Amino acid sequence: MVALGLLWITRPDNGHQRHQRPDPELRALRMFLRYPWMPPDAKERAEEAMAKYRNKTLDPEPVLIGATLGKPTGIDQVYLNLLVYDECEDLEGFVVKEECYDPNGAQFEFEERYPAFAHLLMTGVADIVSIPVHIRDVHERKDEERWAKYCDQPLPAHTEESMSGEKLPRGSSMSDTRWEATLPPVWISIPEPNRVIISLYLYDCAGYRSNRVTLLNLLSNTGN
Repeated sequence: MVALGLLWITRPDNGHQRHQRPDPELRALRMFLRYPWMPPDAKERAEEAMAKYRNKTLDPEPVLIGATLGKPTGIDQVYLNLLVYDECEDLEGFVVKEECYDPNGAQFEFEERYPAFAHLLMTGVADIVSIPVHIRDVHERKDEERWAKYCDQPLPAHTEESMSGEKLPRGSSMSDTRWEATLPPVWISIPEPNRVIISLYLYDCAGYRSNRVTLLNLLSNTGN
């Protein structure tokens, strides 16, 4: 039901009461469809998410619409950009799978689980989350000890007014910058056709996981 510019959607809050979500969620999904790099399967996932948003029923499984590796214009930092859809707004992290093939056809693969959103408060159903990453050479791997401490220890208070351990809300440059600064290294390789294939999926605090998507390399595109 659409009324007065607001879209109804069932939310997991106060006994699964019905709340109103603003149209910006729908506009974000339509914006995803306009990205020139979007492959046909990603556009299908965006359409699927739009259908989920309209059906007035809570769907706890997140959707990973697309994933890219790129740099903003004028910035040297490489970012992993995830186009996410999550009606529960309780994402905890993502899993990276890397499949490497040598010229002789031998295959090596591994997965790393990054709880990068453990201290991040999602503030929208549809969003683009950009995670600063380190480019993997050969031997770099996730630091399990540092990530365990990151999840177990509360964030330090940022100001005298803020509380230690509070999650940082998405959407403001201050909280996003602070969140980035707290993250242990996220390692990822640059995808190479027929040699290095990287895929990802999301998972949330309740144990639900999304579909898996292949990472697109946009590092050669200016402004991505």
